Amino acid sequence: MKTNGKPIYGLRDLFLVQLRDIRNAEHRLSEGLERLNEQSFHFELKEAIEHHRRQTTQHLARLDTVFHTLDEPVGGEESQPMRSMLDQAFQTMSRCQTAEVTDAALITAIQHINHYEIATYGTIVAFAQSLDLHTVAAHLLDTLRDEKETDRRLSQLAVGYINEEAK
Repeated sequence: MKTNGKPIYGLRDLFLVQLRDIRNAEHRLSEGLERLNEQSFHFELKEAIEHHRRQTTQHLARLDTVFHTLDEPVGGEESQPMRSMLDQAFQTMSRCQTAEVTDAALITAIQHINHYEIATYGTIVAFAQSLDLHTVAAHLLDTLRDEKETDRRLSQLAVGYINEEAK
């Protein structure tokens, strides 16, 4: 991952790289979720995706607060993993032949993305705590909790009926 040509000397530098990456990922995701939701069939899944989109907007605001708290500029990293996951999601969706299979594929794609977010937020929370940035860690932990809740909700929909209908 590129950091505008700046070398990474310590944990704070690495923390900022990851923070900028997830900020860009959340920005890309906010746009991507809207497009993904247009392809969903079940009302409950549409609601879950829209809820996640609204949360993503809140996550961006939290991240902006974190950057302000750290007195650091927001930009600088492009999230290649998020770009790739969204591209893959749209490619998979284009191959689905029924609404039920499309919904199962949507859940799969969003959970792949969500697990990336969970891993990243878990890492940067730990970095913030190690750097004694406790207020920052608290903001990031709130987002980590949101991401885990989204994952739980999507799993409930998949196991509850969507996967069965997609058979």
